[in-house]
Amino acid sequence: WFKYQKQRMLWDESWIIDFRQIKHDQVARTTMGSIMSAPIANSDSNASRVTALSSCTAHANSRKQLFTHTGIYDGRTVAIKRIQTKTFSLSKTIRREVKQVRELDHPNLCKFFGGCVEVPNVAIITEYCPKGSLNDVLLNDEIPLNWGFRFSFATDIARGMSYLHQHRICHGRLKSLNCVLDDRWVCKITDYCLTIYRREDAAEPLSSYQMRLREVEDSSLECAWCPPLPELISGKADNTCPCPAEYVELIRRCRSHNPVHRPTFEQIRKFVYRINPNKVSPVDMMMNLMEKYSKHLEVLVAERTQDLMHEKQKTDRLLYTLKIQVSSSTFYLLEEIGGYLLQCRGMLQVKDPVKDPSTKLASRKPASSMSVLDTDRDREMERRERDRERYASIPGLLNHDLLLDSA
Repeated sequence: WFKYQKQRMLWDESWIIDFRQIKHDQVARTTMGSIMSAPIANSDSNASRVTALSSCTAHANSRKQLFTHTGIYDGRTVAIKRIQTKTFSLSKTIRREVKQVRELDHPNLCKFFGGCVEVPNVAIITEYCPKGSLNDVLLNDEIPLNWGFRFSFATDIARGMSYLHQHRICHGRLKSLNCVLDDRWVCKITDYCLTIYRREDAAEPLSSYQMRLREVEDSSLECAWCPPLPELISGKADNTCPCPAEYVELIRRCRSHNPVHRPTFEQIRKFVYRINPNKVSPVDMMMNLMEKYSKHLEVLVAERTQDLMHEKQKTDRLLYTLKIQVSSSTFYLLEEIGGYLLQCRGMLQVKDPVKDPSTKLASRKPASSMSVLDTDRDREMERRERDRERYASIPGLLNHDLLLDSA
């Protein structure tokens, strides 16, 4: 029965996906990472874009390049690995590879969803991790990563590779570009297995051939190509390795030329876990960073609020000083206007004694026979009265406007 199930799994074609069923994502997906690992692709192809954080200038924010082809299949975003080949045959060897990959299930491995087998749309559909590759994140100076995150990434890689080796699977292409990060900052290994499936028509790159020629020329040159050990002690506390001696020793053991002296990935996982001082998940570390950021933000807001209150007090004192000066000038002007109005009122009262005799005289004489005494003095006084009434209204309006402005 078990043999029948294995044969059934081998010839099962439910993993085959029609390329037309994949909806190409029209929105350019941005991820936090650098633009170092962006492959060359056509400008009209659908792909996610790797950008830096939006804390730089607009020119830096506009630097976007293709990272991986994406699409929407079965309601979820998937990564599309295109295979550049003119001929493709679904052989029994490829079926064995697909069967082997479908049986793998680990949180540190990108899941295999299916593949397209029709030329020219031969592709491998896998899980999409929006944070980009490990190389993108590590080379981006705008993403602050302490050694807690770095130890977590190293532990995730060791777990994934240990799981592959337990199933007698050799990756063969392990590098930082094939280690991707999901939304929860979990490092996952991709591009494993499916060696025959991934084979393309393109020849080996010239740079790789040049390296092979140098190996033939000098077999001892391999030792000289080993990268130098990193500087693990930095001026900043977050960039300084908490255990540089143990970490350097682990690097030396891993790149030993004698395979017997190299540790297994299970040993590496235990060693990294032992030297890691922060044995917490990346989500918890992110929450701690957010808490520190919120506290720093609260302090910054309090300082800015205090500065604002000082500036407000200075502005209030300046406005109060200007108000006193304007009020003093207004009161002085009002005193002048008041004195002028009193003078006008006294001049208006002169009219009554002069006008009274004429009025009494006119009232005593008959209206039919007596005419009103009209002298030059009476006409002159009436004209002055009209002028005073007209000019007296102007200071009153000015006084009203000044009172409103001072209020």
